[in-house]
Amino acid sequence: MFPEEKPTNRWLVRGLVVGPRLPKNSVKFGYSCWIKRITEGERQAHLQRAARLRADPLENLRQEFGPVGAFSLVLPLTHYTESKHELAITVVAPNPPLAATKAVQEADEYLAALSLAVGEQRYLFQPTVAEKLLDSSGSDLHQYVPSGVGVASVFYPETLNVGDEWYVKTLLQVSRENKTFGRAVGYLRAAWLLRDVPLTDPAIHKAVLSNCFLVLETVANEVTKDWRKSNKEATRVRQQTVVHELAEKLKELGGTDDVQKKVAVVREAYRDLQRADRFFQNLKLKTAGRMLGVEKRFVELAVELSELRNKKLNHPGSIGAEDIDEWIYKPSDSRLSGDEGHFGKGEQTALAYLKAYATHLEAEDEST
Repeated sequence: MFPEEKPTNRWLVRGLVVGPRLPKNSVKFGYSCWIKRITEGERQAHLQRAARLRADPLENLRQEFGPVGAFSLVLPLTHYTESKHELAITVVAPNPPLAATKAVQEADEYLAALSLAVGEQRYLFQPTVAEKLLDSSGSDLHQYVPSGVGVASVFYPETLNVGDEWYVKTLLQVSRENKTFGRAVGYLRAAWLLRDVPLTDPAIHKAVLSNCFLVLETVANEVTKDWRKSNKEATRVRQQTVVHELAEKLKELGGTDDVQKKVAVVREAYRDLQRADRFFQNLKLKTAGRMLGVEKRFVELAVELSELRNKKLNHPGSIGAEDIDEWIYKPSDSRLSGDEGHFGKGEQTALAYLKAYATHLEAEDEST
């Protein structure tokens, strides 16, 4: 999500572009994008800016935030480009880093069409400079070197307390001794690795939340083993009822050639089975939360994430960015309004179950 933009914050973002076929002179695509062949001096200027950024990729963060204490910049999609052609595109953004990000996103639309038209290889664009355009159609004399597509974090470190030190040691010991806990932590780590991919692609965010749910499912499956055995028969009875009702309905329709009616009956039975499975899954998460002493709000969120996963995460195009941002970024959910940190709802819920499970395992060890 981009911050609110002002119409005056227009940027001309330029960089090298590579592809299988490039123009001899200059070609314009749409209103704001064009590709042209550049001089050797212009090419060297792009390469020097890119090299300077590689030498000190945190330069932009220092300029924007000042001496705050600690930075982290993840650039897993950084690539190196050398070409005799430049792509230039105008975008609206509040600052140079976001201008570079938007330039890549908007240029991708043009380059995707170009790749489809040529049909040989992909076209790739590496922005190296963003020039602020003034209202008088001029440009800012200062050229900003964008940091590329990345995820930046700013930290204001405080002293680690003794309680946290001991808790880390406990968690490490539990993770090494208990395979279930170690596997659940692995899913959380996978979610964090995916978070480091600096794209707002819903597919990546779905994968993040799917891994958060796997944390919940792994923990819940382990602590509800006995409970699931006792409830397995109730689930089987419900499934048998659905199958019996389906057989009866199909028998009633046996003399008709209306395939659509038969398909509708089968689909309804399938939905009934899915509802039974979802009810069991949600009840399992609630039971695990109760057994582990997880706070009520996180049990509620676990069930909501389960519903999100079953209804939307597993289906392409069924969820938009606005539905998923609350789970990925720091949420506005009133149930979490007092919480410190910058985790999204998915991560916070996974952490709540993991910590409760670690406490549960520690108590078991003390009692044996």
